[in-house]
Amino acid sequence: MSPSSINKSSGSSSIQGKDNFCVGADAIPALFAWQMGAPGFAGMNIDPTPERVLADLPGGQHGRQKPGGGSVHFPDGNATLARLLIRWLIPEAVPGKTMEDSGAARVDYTRLDRAGQTVRVRLNSTALNVQHEGGAPSVKKGVVVTYSNAGKLYQVRGRFCVLACWNTIIPYMVPDLPPKQKEALAYGVKGPLVYTSVALRNWISFHKLGLRSVSRAHHVSRQRRAFGGRKPWRTPASANAGRSHCAPPNQNSKLPGKASQGAAHHWAHGTLYHNF
Repeated sequence: MSPSSINKSSGSSSIQGKDNFCVGADAIPALFAWQMGAPGFAGMNIDPTPERVLADLPGGQHGRQKPGGGSVHFPDGNATLARLLIRWLIPEAVPGKTMEDSGAARVDYTRLDRAGQTVRVRLNSTALNVQHEGGAPSVKKGVVVTYSNAGKLYQVRGRFCVLACWNTIIPYMVPDLPPKQKEALAYGVKGPLVYTSVALRNWISFHKLGLRSVSRAHHVSRQRRAFGGRKPWRTPASANAGRSHCAPPNQNSKLPGKASQGAAHHWAHGTLYHNF
């Protein structure tokens, strides 16, 4: 079956995996299409997935080999993950003990950056440059990090530095990296996804139709879910917030994944708000 016929065969096939891989059905790896229940595998009598075959693979399928885990929607988005990290690093800063109570916990910001602590978190500070002391990684004298705060530049020294940021900007922040490492870091392209939160006066129409999610070309809309002691709605007549994500269309199915995602980025940036 040709890529064009796959994309046009059905709406479910054309958007299959877009929210994980940000490409059309013609460009999704067969392994992952099989795992996500894409059409075409039911009659092949394939043995069950071997244990942990997907456990160490990156991407949207990571950690989802076994069904039943479900999705988690935090009330404040991925900020809850930051709260959990801070609680583990500085327990006094974030009260509570479970994932469920972290979203409503009040952070004590005065405890984040205290002298004498093993871990100090400095807010409103942007790292700009990282250099090895001595001019080369082989010297092994440590690293110097230059960051900005309130319009001023500061430096901090350490034995190591973890660059937990977008891989594409690392070569600009660490100019003394080897050329091959810079080239590898610049290879990755972010998948083009547009996330939208929609405020609803009520969700009576969803309730009458028995809907939990709505899918159409390039868009999937879902209702918010309860988390911990917080519930996003009370009755169908109450206000609610829905989440929608849009995977921009594959503008040219003949392009490889990286080039296709680049074209989709241009489409998203050039599309007016009301067209979304």
